Amino acid sequence: MDSKGIVGLVRHLWHDWRKADAKIIEPLTAIRNERAFRDAENSGYKLHWTDMDSIRRRQREGWRPLIQRDVLMRPHVFIDGSEELLMMYKRPN
Repeated sequence: MDSKGIVGLVRHLWHDWRKADAKIIEPLTAIRNERAFRDAENSGYKLHWTDMDSIRRRQREGWRPLIQRDVLMRPHVFIDGSEELLMMYKRPN
């Protein structure tokens, strides 16, 4: 394999590594079992399920997707079973 091939492979793997995977939460109350949710709640963050149509508006208001990293540090976001809701958080004022 030449150097261009290695660079292309590393770039592809790095992109896949940084892209968030969706973790399906069903029922919605099961989010309370997730470490990221408990940590954010204990730190005083506001948490909210947001429908996919409102994500941009919420982001302008300071909301961000709640992300949990696995053992290999890959990011995961939380969505509902029908893929219509995303768990988001906002820092306390």
